[in-house]
Amino acid sequence: FACRYHGWAYDFDGRLIAAPNAHEMPDLPKEQFGLLRLAVEEWLGYVWVNLDVGAAPLREQVEPQIQERLGDLDTLARYDIGSLRVGQRIEYDVESNWKAPAEH
Repeated sequence: FACRYHGWAYDFDGRLIAAPNAHEMPDLPKEQFGLLRLAVEEWLGYVWVNLDVGAAPLREQVEPQIQERLGDLDTLARYDIGSLRVGQRIEYDVESNWKAPAEH
């Protein structure tokens, strides 16, 4: 995984493995510049990311709210959210360098 902006590269475990001009920083402690761990779950065909790795599982957080609004989880299941597909894709040409859309 590589950052398009900074050019730093990470392995699949989030460890920093390369950085431009790293040879000019021989004391760079790569182990201190790894990616942050995140709580990630797949549910209803979506990938859910929580920055708090100690958070309760997603279903525990949202099921009470779903039941409050819809009455039961069967109502949500009828929508078959995991099988939804993109109905329309719109692309725009933007007069800017690549950094502006990537950052915003």
